[in-house]
Formats: sequence, C-alpha cells, structure tokens
Amino acid sequence: MIKIKQNTAIVYSAHLETKRENIGDVLSAKAIAILSGLTKARLYCLPGEIGLSADRPVIYGGGGMIRPLFDEKENRDFKLRNKNQPHAIYGIGINLDVDGYDFSRDDLNSLKKWLTTAKSVTVRDSASYDFLQKKFNFKAKIAPCPTYSVLKNKKRESLRTKYRLGIVPSLGHTKTYDGYRNEIISVIQDLIKKVSPEKVSFICHDEQDYDAIKMLFGNLGIFIVRPVNFDQVHESYSDCGAIFTLRGHGIIFAAAAGRPCSFVPLNVKLNALYSYHYGGAYRDISFDAGHHLDNLGKRRLPLNINVDFSL
Repeated sequence: MIKIKQNTAIVYSAHLETKRENIGDVLSAKAIAILSGLTKARLYCLPGEIGLSADRPVIYGGGGMIRPLFDEKENRDFKLRNKNQPHAIYGIGINLDVDGYDFSRDDLNSLKKWLTTAKSVTVRDSASYDFLQKKFNFKAKIAPCPTYSVLKNKKRESLRTKYRLGIVPSLGHTKTYDGYRNEIISVIQDLIKKVSPEKVSFICHDEQDYDAIKMLFGNLGIFIVRPVNFDQVHESYSDCGAIFTLRGHGIIFAAAAGRPCSFVPLNVKLNALYSYHYGGAYRDISFDAGHHLDNLGKRRLPLNINVDFSL
C-alpha cells in the first residue's frame, strides 16, 4: 500500500480548463482525496501538467486510463517521475471506443510497467479486471468508481422527482462519437417526443455538450444543467426518474442516485460499467428510442455494490 501523505499528488485525465473538461473525471480525482483523507492533496491534470507530480507520492485515477495511446499520453508523466517516490492507481477502467484506436504494443508494455510498479491498483469494474488479467496476468482489486462511493452515501430530503427522464449527452468528444453525431441527435429527438419536453432534463458533463444542447434544443423549454460539484451532480440525477446516457459517468451517477439507466455503448467502458452496476449481458448499439424506454420501463435498478474504498 502507498503511504498516504498530505503532500500526495492525485493525477487524473481530463481536458483542463477547456470546453471538454469532464466533471466526471474531475470529481473522481476529488473523491480519491476525500476517501483517503487527503485534505491538502494537489490535483494534477494530464496531459497538460506533465511532470508536476515528480517530487511526491502519487495516486493516479479519476477516469478511464486503461486506453489506447497510453504510451503517448498518460505514460509521459510516469516516465518523468522520480522513481524513488511511490505511486498507486485507483478507480481506473478500460476506455476503448468501438470505432477508435486499438492498444499498440507500446501501450501494453507501458501499461504493464505502470501497473506492476504500483503499490496498489484498484479498477472500477469487472471487465477492466478481466482485461488486466488476460493481458498481463495481473490481478487488481475491484471497487466502484470513487465518485460512486462518495455520492452513494448522500441523502436527499425528498425522494420526489421533477423529471421523468434525464438525458446525459455526449456530442463529438472523441472520433467515434463524432461519427455517430446524427444518430445521437436523432435518438435524443425521439426520446423528447415520446416523453415530452417538460418531463426531460439534460445533464451535461462538460461545457461543449452544454453549448451544443442549448443550440439544438434550447428553444423547446427543456431544463438544461451542467453540474460542477458533488451536490449538484447528486441533485441533478436524483431529480430524474430514470437516466439515458452516452457517458460512462452517467451510468455511475445514475447508479449512485438509485435510478434505472439505459445507454448507447459506443465505448467498451459503458458496457463494463453497466454490467458492474446493474448486471446483465453486454449490449449491442441501439439508437431506437423505444428500445431504451422499454428497458427503463422494466425498472432495472442498480445492484447493491459494496462501496468500500479503503486505501
């Protein structure tokens, strides 16, 4: 185990101070600090702050760091670090777009070194565990995403919901999603028609999606929110009776709020996270609104996941 010190750095992957900065990854990093008691922890973002963690213990986490281009992106910080300082890896998961890059040999070699030199490794779902075991014969600890562990214990004064459906969009933040943009917009349009605008809430995880949704659907009078902290995330998800999401953290946050969820698996991590939190087999891609409403009508609720996240 890594010795937790107040000067420990938490390094996560997000698009810092851009329109694509993802609240899911940001809150995952903050959740690691909360769960480990690091009241003075510094948060560093990849890839914009390379090497800043080199002189102190490091916890890597806060997103799908098991992904292609690892050697080119995430691993640069690890290469620059002072190897006398220990590191741990928490709350990571596989992140592979269906139409994106695959893992290169360099990616796999770098991942193996990063993992095997860590003092402790926690992955956020069973599929990520299976991937590491298959590729490297490496056994990690499985625990829910740190954000789930923080949000699961938040209580609401009222269980009354304001909206029938919360929609968590993702419009073009990777090559794969950009390629399905028309299909994504179409299924969202159909969901709004079937549910009715006044019963829908858009929950946007970054400013890019917030701006796009306002432009596309702002004239319909639909509630649009971009939560920026744990309380706002908890409120925005709990306000909805069910969630339709195109983002992995949408599944995590829906499960933490105890809401049924449906999704479009354009990324391996969505299948993995849904299977871990809700059970059931992996799914094929569907942009049929009726399919998702039928699934939500069955009220598949999240499993009782153990939220222990001991470091």
